[in-house]
Amino acid sequence: MLSYLTWLSVAGVWLPIMGLAAWAGISWIVGALAPDASWGIVVIGMALTFGLSHALAVSSLIGIGLLLTRRAPSPAFTLLSVTVGSLVSALVLSRIYFDFTM
Repeated sequence: MLSYLTWLSVAGVWLPIMGLAAWAGISWIVGALAPDASWGIVVIGMALTFGLSHALAVSSLIGIGLLLTRRAPSPAFTLLSVTVGSLVSALVLSRIYFDFTM
């Protein structure tokens, strides 16, 4: 179980961010080629953002737990993952749930 949690604390942050970046690239290409078809892509991207923001929050919490218990395999990289994951998820989730804008 510990090996899965250590994987989730790092890959659970970077894989969703890479997935959203890839989806943004696909959306941009589809929007440039066929503007009428891009709304479906945008709606799917919104759903992905909603789901992956929650995954980022959970992965960041697991990373914090691993750091507190000193079981993180690479504390510096885990700390970086926790920081990036918690900032991105906090920004997106605060916008979704509290309509907070910066």
